[in-house]
Amino acid sequence: MVDLTELVSLPDCLSKGTRLIVRRVPLHPGVQHSLTRIEANRTWMATVMMAADLVRWFQLLCLDGHWSKARRKALCWSLFHAPGRLVRSARCHIVRILDGWPCADALIGAYAKTAALC
Repeated sequence: MVDLTELVSLPDCLSKGTRLIVRRVPLHPGVQHSLTRIEANRTWMATVMMAADLVRWFQLLCLDGHWSKARRKALCWSLFHAPGRLVRSARCHIVRILDGWPCADALIGAYAKTAALC
């Protein structure tokens, strides 16, 4: 076990008082050493890192208040899983969100900011 808190500087991502502890666990006998080839693992890791960057930039550019610093799990269960539909009518895009959805205003505001960026 190693405490890496002092070696990593992520003030925007980690809340105050958070510690980063890493532990290496030996593999059990008979376990498969890797899921796929090393080249595929690197590609998967690069894809995951790009997705994380895109979510963070979306937060910084399109969300306000609480949502701009919300954790990924909160974003997934409230914004990304919101039941809605993007409809195109008369060359206009209309966002339809389920009536009464708790964060509908934040989602519509984010969509408006995304459209303004283009």
